[in-house]
Amino acid sequence: MLPAKCHALCFVFAITVTCSAFGKIADPKPITQDNIRYQSHRHSVWATDLRTEKVLWKTDVPMDTYREPFDPDLEEDVQWNIISSLKLQSGILHLENSKGESFRLNSATGKLITKRQQSGVEAADINGEAGSEPLLESIKRSASEGDADAQCLLANLYAEGDGIAMDLAKAANLYRLAAEQGHDEAQVKLGACYRDGVGVLKSNTKAYVWFNISAENGGALNGRGRAGELVGEIRKTLSAKELEEAEAEMKGLQKEISAREKENYSRIIRQLNKAGWKVSMRKGDNGSHIVDAKKEGKTSTAQAPNWRVAFISVWRQCEQWPE
Repeated sequence: MLPAKCHALCFVFAITVTCSAFGKIADPKPITQDNIRYQSHRHSVWATDLRTEKVLWKTDVPMDTYREPFDPDLEEDVQWNIISSLKLQSGILHLENSKGESFRLNSATGKLITKRQQSGVEAADINGEAGSEPLLESIKRSASEGDADAQCLLANLYAEGDGIAMDLAKAANLYRLAAEQGHDEAQVKLGACYRDGVGVLKSNTKAYVWFNISAENGGALNGRGRAGELVGEIRKTLSAKELEEAEAEMKGLQKEISAREKENYSRIIRQLNKAGWKVSMRKGDNGSHIVDAKKEGKTSTAQAPNWRVAFISVWRQCEQWPE
């Protein structure tokens, strides 16, 4: 027969094990890439711009609870098929829940790409697995329709040969298409293409132009960043005449980019107005670009380094509101 002290210890151990089994389940470690942090809690996933600390999008992944009906007396984390794994690969967020189901989200938009097991459709993957063609075609279609995020994502795939035959010329062209719409990542990568002669003829003048455009894209809010450093490095290689030509070309391009951005965000305003949203925009004292959308007591707000990011963020937020 065990002493009373041993019985007490066994009882404490049993409680500890039980609490571990039914207590809170830890969320996956957040992922940070290109100043964007991706994280999850229970069945929700969201992306945050670390430069502005604003949520770019938030998606509730459709998953059932372990227990039906929902028991308010039990820890919520125990009852959800919560997200237990979060990985980022080539612009795609790969998720798994505690039941072993897999999901895919576009990291730029937060939109669900596939739902394995739940929908009965095989998961799409850009790495050559079964079902890769539908996802790749979806990215290509969005890029061809003028989606700057999709254009930059597809350019990255062509540049890396990731799940698709490497084509540096196509990558550079896609970077250009996105850059001309004000996509800052595409702008700095296009500058790198010209600096290194990758997919285009090498030109330090054009590299200077695009590095500078990227550096000034939101520079009032965040400073010139790495693109600004690249401008300083390549400036040393240019003559006074080349710098003069580059500055003139940059001013012309910035004017064209500004007009294209206005065209794009005006389209978003019209779509939101049609859905009943009242949209307003203003510049913050710190140089930020602020957009608000209001509808029947609902408010979506975004603060970003430029109008492109601010309007896309508000648009995504409005889409997340339940009807």
